[in-house]
Amino acid sequence: MGGKAPVSIITDQDAAMRAAIELEFPDAIHRNCLFHIVSKAEILLGPALSGNEKFARDFYDIVYNPLTIEEFERLWQYMLNKHKVHHLKYLKAMYENRKKFIPVYFKDKFFPFICSTSRSEGTNAIFKDNVGPTSSLILFVQEFDRIVKNIDEKGNLRDKNKAQEKALLHSTYTFERQARDCYNTQIFYRFQQLVKATGRYQVDEVEKDRVYMIYKSEEHAKHEVRPRKYLVLVDLIQENYTCICARFQKDGILCVHVLRTLIQLNKHTILSNKFIGVASDACLSLERTNYMIGELDRIHSEIRNIVFKQGSINGNTMGPKHQLNIGNGVACQVGVSPTQGNSQEMNDMSSRSTISGCNVTDTSCVDRPPLQTVSGCDALDSLKNPDVVPRKGRPKNIQKSRRLMPTGEHVRKKKRLHAVFAVLMTITKRHVVPLVLKDKAVEIKTNAKNSTDNTGKVV
Repeated sequence: MGGKAPVSIITDQDAAMRAAIELEFPDAIHRNCLFHIVSKAEILLGPALSGNEKFARDFYDIVYNPLTIEEFERLWQYMLNKHKVHHLKYLKAMYENRKKFIPVYFKDKFFPFICSTSRSEGTNAIFKDNVGPTSSLILFVQEFDRIVKNIDEKGNLRDKNKAQEKALLHSTYTFERQARDCYNTQIFYRFQQLVKATGRYQVDEVEKDRVYMIYKSEEHAKHEVRPRKYLVLVDLIQENYTCICARFQKDGILCVHVLRTLIQLNKHTILSNKFIGVASDACLSLERTNYMIGELDRIHSEIRNIVFKQGSINGNTMGPKHQLNIGNGVACQVGVSPTQGNSQEMNDMSSRSTISGCNVTDTSCVDRPPLQTVSGCDALDSLKNPDVVPRKGRPKNIQKSRRLMPTGEHVRKKKRLHAVFAVLMTITKRHVVPLVLKDKAVEIKTNAKNSTDNTGKVV
């Protein structure tokens, strides 16, 4: 990563990844994927959410919409007491882990437009289409190079469309025109939706030119669970605008509440520092392209400097020639001595090689930096793939927790047990009971034949 540590990281709830991030990136802000946790809650709390609509509305509102940590803590306890859901184990687990995924705990941290691992999962899917666990290192580098070029071409196309085709403006405000000139089309459309939403809000002046209260009009707020008011602080001298929602700190663009305040103050132009590069899609791709090209060149140079070893183990030698594709259309023939210890042929082969151990078939290979020279049975053979890493497991110092079983799974398990018990009872009634009665009758008959009366005669 060019010596740069990530600022923000989103992962699932894997304990090994959490421990590795704390060790390698201690200054990075790490949070869990909100989508996976809420999806799991919908499964484990399915009957409670589907059977009580008010509880479901409170649950989603408290998870997604609180403005402060104090509001979340207060509303969570209110939800537990109101709907009598203290006994739900998954709610307890969510509350214990709340500082890792609840959005209000990260509202002033830079997570531009993301709160889940959807973007990384999409990137993984791109690589998994053509690269598998058995692919070689060379194939992975080639596929990585191809994918980066495709992404770069798409980025250049977006920049070209931005330069040639201007998006239509929704209003006459100057800050909308500034955003169109600064952002590309994708990010500008996000900003334009906020401009359109300013008509839904009303403004109350708490302190002239300093404090304003922004809230939705009664007509637009009637469908919300808890209509909220947003406090905006204004510094006209420095032209600083701070909202309690902290969207500028999180996403890098001004929120609708600040835009509504600007309209109220009749200030339609803002400083250029309010339009920052919110994400890779929001800025020109020249710098990104140069960085990726430099990283690819570094990877290729490191691959070319890897030592190739001849497979001379227990007297077995490899074939006479092996071909290696180094990249960029360069192919080298690797000559191998047919017998072990034939140093004369090895010296002759080395003297004919432009790169140690290589009979160059492409003149462009001459400009490559030479590989490390190895003598005897350590001559160049083939590129070795890295050792297979053992499968990731649960850390030993973490106690294995019991899996929370959904209610539906409990019901299905009980139904299966009842079905098995009914089959066993049917089999018992049809086969076992008649056999027992038959054996009992034979036993009574045998005892009757063998029994004698007092005279000693058989009855």
